[in-house]
Amino acid sequence: MGESSPKSKTSFRYVQMLPRVREELLKQRDRVKLRSEFVFPNREWKALNVNWVTKALWPRLVEKAEVPYRPLMQTRHTYATLMLQKGAPIDWLQKQMGHRNLTMLIRHYWRWINPGDLSQETLAQLGAVKNSSNQPHPDLCVANY
Repeated sequence: MGESSPKSKTSFRYVQMLPRVREELLKQRDRVKLRSEFVFPNREWKALNVNWVTKALWPRLVEKAEVPYRPLMQTRHTYATLMLQKGAPIDWLQKQMGHRNLTMLIRHYWRWINPGDLSQETLAQLGAVKNSSNQPHPDLCVANY
């Protein structure tokens, strides 16, 4: 119950850890004091129960943070949109998110991409995706290629 499997073999990937995340995980490691192999262990120093985290802990954390409730799974989308708003390279974000190609990233997050903030190289990539896709995202033609 404490661990889950990815939905497909391609779900296994290396994710670049951002500096802030690294800092916080190092602080958490100090709090745990290496009493467990898990970064966030339960009271017996074993893996947390995924169902308990999702159904019990997460709602309490959201309430305590005084933000509107969103399911835990949606933090993935929050991460992607925040990275796009900060100007993260879309090919880097595609790999971070585990998308096989840019089409998937564009389909889900295009409205958060400001074409004026993109490099010529990235715009060229987007143009290639647009031209090779059978059904491009309808908003893709907003960009000036």
